[in-house]
Amino acid sequence: MKDRLPTPGKENRVRIRQDDGQVVEGVLECADEATQSGSTYCKANVLPDDVCDYLTLDKKEAEPKDAFLSLEPAKIQFTNVTTTDRVKKDNIATPLSAARYELAAATVGNYALFAGGINSAYSRVNTLDIYNASLVRNSSKIIYDSCSGLCGVSSDNYALFAGGRGENDSNGHAVYIDTVNAFDASLTRTLAADLTKARENAAGASIGGYILFAGGESSTDIVEAYNANLTKVSVPSLSSKRRRASGGSNHNYALFSGSSTVDTYNSSLTRGVAEPLRIATDDKLPTATIGGYVLLCNGHTSTMNIDAYDGNLTKTLPTELSQARTRLTATAINNYALFGGGATYATVDAYNASLVRSMPTALSQARRDLAAAAVGKYGLFAGGSNGNSIFDTVDVYEAVVSEISIPPYSKYYFAGVTNGEEQTIKGKDIVSGVPLTGYIKKITELSGRITVN
Repeated sequence: MKDRLPTPGKENRVRIRQDDGQVVEGVLECADEATQSGSTYCKANVLPDDVCDYLTLDKKEAEPKDAFLSLEPAKIQFTNVTTTDRVKKDNIATPLSAARYELAAATVGNYALFAGGINSAYSRVNTLDIYNASLVRNSSKIIYDSCSGLCGVSSDNYALFAGGRGENDSNGHAVYIDTVNAFDASLTRTLAADLTKARENAAGASIGGYILFAGGESSTDIVEAYNANLTKVSVPSLSSKRRRASGGSNHNYALFSGSSTVDTYNSSLTRGVAEPLRIATDDKLPTATIGGYVLLCNGHTSTMNIDAYDGNLTKTLPTELSQARTRLTATAINNYALFGGGATYATVDAYNASLVRSMPTALSQARRDLAAAAVGKYGLFAGGSNGNSIFDTVDVYEAVVSEISIPPYSKYYFAGVTNGEEQTIKGKDIVSGVPLTGYIKKITELSGRITVN
């Protein structure tokens, strides 16, 4: 807001142009014989600089309306009020269009995609089931090959499915796939350049606008990278061959594990090596990213660890999974990483952004070789087998969010959030993924209520 600045000596002068074109100029004065002069309408009275500073508004450009808009109530959201379970299991979604296991999953835009797998007739399929953020299923699309063991990767612009295993040839030998299916946010399919080596059980990750596929059957060290235009670019091989690699990424690195070795790739696709896993394993185990950490499973049927690597590749050792199990899957939703199923278990382990583990309600069926993906606020666990039956089930999880609406200019303090000092609410939302201890001083009655979504 700016005051009008008249030329010196011209203060309060006005020009009146009459209907006949005659112009009259003079000084405008009040003639109401007021008993009180009242306040002048000027910036110093309406929107002074100290008020702009308090509201974090631009002192020159802000208008009174901006000040009023800043008075909206703020919200404090607690995605993990305590260290107890804050992930709830919702109703089961519409089942897959066909029961299957050894399928793959990826997310793009507002869609979770579940591709391929082995059906109840033990045949490999090219089925693609797509769920939107309202959990409505669309099964009108397919992938190019009928296969299992393909690798799904989510990137900013695409969900990619690479490789896999088709039906055996006439001599009973395995037939591996080199196709790379790419689906954009409109679900249009593009076939990217084929993998250099056909394979199943490759590991995938994305970093710096690149999508990487590494390792896989039948044991290779090849890494293939695609840029945002799905053009292949050169990238160093893994430090050793990986028959069943695992992959994940945080903001700074893509990580690929196999045995106990962890290879890293930065956004320039330079390869490095991180601290090894605690336990060497040759099984393909799931990964998830939460709170800047890449969580890598490692172990076997008696122990299943989680090794967490941050953006500096510093390793942290959270509590191990509640049940040691292989052939499980993982995804991440709203500050939680979820590890579900595996072997003969229906168990789901949840890790929050502070790497504290909790145990939500189990899957509806114990099963292995299932796939998981996130869409909207939901985490979906689809398909799988228990060795006797093959499932079309899609279990749905979401993270509970507690929310408090607070009048503007209330005071609050939460340890670890407010830098040790009491703060004033000014229309800014505060989101925490860790347990909070503190208080709120309301200047008026609470303008909302505590809600749990």
